Amino acid sequence: MTTAIQDEIVINQPDNTPKHDISDDNNSLNKSSDPDEKLNQYFNPEVLSRDNNLFVQNHNKIIFGKTSDNKIFPIPKTNDMVQTLFNPFIKKSLIDILNVILLSLNLIFLFFFEKFFDFNPNFKIYFFTFFYVFWRFSYNLGIGYLLYNQSNYNFITDYFVKKNLFNYNYKDTPDNFIQSFIRSQLRTKIGNNYNLSEHPIEFNSWILFRHLVDLILMQDFTVYCCLVYSVYSNLNTNLFESTLLDFFRLVIGISFILFNIWVKVDAHNIVKDYAWYWGDFFFLQVNNHLIFNGVFNMFPHPMYSIGYIGYYGFALLTKSYLILFISIFAHLLQFFFLYSVEEPHINKIYGEPISISSIQINNIDNKIFKVKPLLIFSNFKIIRPNDSLTVLIISLLSLLSFNSINNNFQLFLITLSAKCFFSILIFYILSNQSKNQSYSRIYLKYDFTLNDAFNDWCVFYNLGHLVVYTLTFVLAFKELFYNNITTTNNNNNNSNNLMDFPLRLTIGVFFIILNLICNKSIINTLGLFGWFYGDFFLPLSNFSQPNLTRSGIYRYLNNPERLLGILAIWGLTIITWSPFFFILAMVWTLNQILLIKFVEEPHMIKLYGEQQVSQDSGVSTEFKKILPKIDVFEKIRTYSMSQDLNKNPSSQIKSEIQKNNKKNNKSIINNNSKNYDHDTDIDNDFSDIIDKKLFISKSKDEEYSIEFLNMKVNPTSKSLYINVGEPIVIKYKIPIEHDIKDWIGLYKIISTSKSKQKTMIPSNGHWIPVLKDSYKNKKNEKISNSLGVLIDNIIEEANDEKKKYKIGYLKFYNEFLYFEKGVYELRYHRDSSHSVLVISKPFEIKIKKIEIPGNKFNLIQHKDFEKIEDEDINKFQRDILKLLQNLFVTENEKIDISNVIESDYLLNFNNQNFIELIEQIINTNNLIYDSDEIREKLDKFLKKMSNLIEDSTNIEISNEVLIKDKTLNNLCNRLIVIKKVLNDLSK
Repeated sequence: MTTAIQDEIVINQPDNTPKHDISDDNNSLNKSSDPDEKLNQYFNPEVLSRDNNLFVQNHNKIIFGKTSDNKIFPIPKTNDMVQTLFNPFIKKSLIDILNVILLSLNLIFLFFFEKFFDFNPNFKIYFFTFFYVFWRFSYNLGIGYLLYNQSNYNFITDYFVKKNLFNYNYKDTPDNFIQSFIRSQLRTKIGNNYNLSEHPIEFNSWILFRHLVDLILMQDFTVYCCLVYSVYSNLNTNLFESTLLDFFRLVIGISFILFNIWVKVDAHNIVKDYAWYWGDFFFLQVNNHLIFNGVFNMFPHPMYSIGYIGYYGFALLTKSYLILFISIFAHLLQFFFLYSVEEPHINKIYGEPISISSIQINNIDNKIFKVKPLLIFSNFKIIRPNDSLTVLIISLLSLLSFNSINNNFQLFLITLSAKCFFSILIFYILSNQSKNQSYSRIYLKYDFTLNDAFNDWCVFYNLGHLVVYTLTFVLAFKELFYNNITTTNNNNNNSNNLMDFPLRLTIGVFFIILNLICNKSIINTLGLFGWFYGDFFLPLSNFSQPNLTRSGIYRYLNNPERLLGILAIWGLTIITWSPFFFILAMVWTLNQILLIKFVEEPHMIKLYGEQQVSQDSGVSTEFKKILPKIDVFEKIRTYSMSQDLNKNPSSQIKSEIQKNNKKNNKSIINNNSKNYDHDTDIDNDFSDIIDKKLFISKSKDEEYSIEFLNMKVNPTSKSLYINVGEPIVIKYKIPIEHDIKDWIGLYKIISTSKSKQKTMIPSNGHWIPVLKDSYKNKKNEKISNSLGVLIDNIIEEANDEKKKYKIGYLKFYNEFLYFEKGVYELRYHRDSSHSVLVISKPFEIKIKKIEIPGNKFNLIQHKDFEKIEDEDINKFQRDILKLLQNLFVTENEKIDISNVIESDYLLNFNNQNFIELIEQIINTNNLIYDSDEIREKLDKFLKKMSNLIEDSTNIEISNEVLIKDKTLNNLCNRLIVIKKVLNDLSK
């Protein structure tokens, strides 16, 4: 009855053909044993045109049926239930007349009870309740029993064959009264020209079975209506009461009933009598299959799900808990009938409703998870530490929230905070993972795989939900059992609340169950991969999953969790009737809307394309067919644009010219800057024609000055910059009477901006003394910072005042430098203090962007990486070497590698253990360090390497992974693989 059938193979019937008996031709057809030959014979117009009114037709086409033994026959016309019983122009069989009489008896009984049993008004309610339960059991259990056995054992048709009720041995003369009666009833039902013996027993059995269905279904509905009227008449209330609540109750109740009528009518127009009367339990239509049109495209099993919403409309109109619970009872029996009888038969006849995408999702789950992750508490494995820890945390949280938090307001604040914190964290992680794969980068940084990252995400996501759910249900329990709803007192409001509680409990439980069904359907459709947002963390190219699924619940709704996913919290709100839960429900709803709108949808568009994401769901498709196709907003937008153009037609041309100029200027700058973040790299000779004031900074009394000797200048902004790792050479001029322990430090401007008179932060080793021998350690040895002093104690006389100054040259290189991009400055300090005498001009340290050749190599794990001889690989290695060489070699050891392609130096350096190089650099100064100092300096070097790699390639590598790789060759291989993985994720 819930199955929509598509009639695909039908044949044209010619018009204006004579009518005469078809029995002889049908006999000739039955002589053929080949079903295809029979069908071809039926295609003969001379056979089909003999009675235009006998067979089922659709736009002048005849529909065929096929039995289990492949007998093919044209299906005669039949009428629907209402037409058969109540249309006066359709001839009634004796069984139909008996049905109408029995239906009329219900109304007679109702009138009799109203007239003569007014002393006991509840008697009619008991009477019709009893008979409604009887007919409902007859429907769901009686008809269910017959159809179940017919589906599995051909019970009905075999019984009729055994009893020889259709008399197939004697066409013209029945053997007994029963055969004669059945023949007359069937001919009355279909038409006088109908020949019983010319149609298979399966079809005749179905026609006879329809009489039983007409009796039970019409009695079921009629008795229910009588029960509704009986209950309403006993309430002694006016249906059209004036209160606002009653007005809404009336509107909603009538809307439910009208919607129910539309569902039934639309469903019948689609499935016709064949599916309405479960025809596929007896025979099949030729080449038919399930379709989803109309209401079947909006709701799953609409005849049994949304098709009973009118019952709840009657419950609202009568304000009766009896009608409500009777309706729920009938609805549950209907679902029992659906899942125990009808759905197994549909799956057997038409196949399991498993789409290709569902099969792919199951394969993805099996490929990703060796053991399925914990989902709430399912898939629990005691030997898995995360599972045991999750259960322990939730158990302790339950005990603490039950026993330690006695104030519901405090528990509400904790629950709200947990929900907000978890929602914001999920929003942040998913949003950044979609944009720049930040979550995956953390795992790749420490040499973990994407699967490791995804599995840990599953644990975190599940644990976060469990924490929020636990706090929410504990709060609901306390609100329900420790507030005024369940306390007995004499307050009228509480009495009303207590009386309304069964209704709120029913609605709330229904919402919670609907939410659970939605979640189960989502998991069945998307798998654990989809439930845990797998396409945010794993590249789809690894799983051959390019398309969004449109099966299961996603056939009807594009984002079912937007509406159905929040029903549980609203159900708890209705049950508890608590302001706490109303706030929680609003937060839940807002979070769901924002997450879908600003995280899920943009990510889906990026992965699958806007066409797939914006495709209409079943509900949207059908509503667009019903509602007028008027796009108001599009018309307003179009009108607004046209008005703007009419007001200022040149504005668009002007904006285009400005846009083109910006593009041209930008392209010129980009061509000059090449791989730099911004600005241009100028020729060294350019500094000769630039005002020297750009490089010199003086104190207020002009006694102290700092001058850059090798800084580059941006020709546009006139700002100073230097490439990372390049030494900074300065010239200073100071009075002869200066302090011996003056020193110059290198700082980030963002850290020193609080004061220009005194430096408030330590230099962390980025400093050089003005005089070479001015600082010594505890062992009376010169400290390594003195190595930055090139020349000191040069005496120079000023040109104007014949005053003498000291001049010196310092060089910040290697460990004295910062290997991070940013804006920096030099500060001259007085006598080993942090008092500032002069601050240099600000300058920027730039890091060249290095392109990683990761797109054209099919690499998944760095362990599987094989050496690839490729020019792009060699160029990449040269770029990395040029970037890092300032860390490993002194100025004298540097070479020009701009033209190096595969020189011995490049190959040797790439395969040399850079950990050993770093240790050699540490010991270059012939100073003795203990193991902790060596480890500390090694960590600093590795941190510099990591920062350089991150700034130049946008990929983070941890110190531990650098130690593991040991050589630049291994490091380059790893970067290529990580780039490939991140590229796959971002596609």
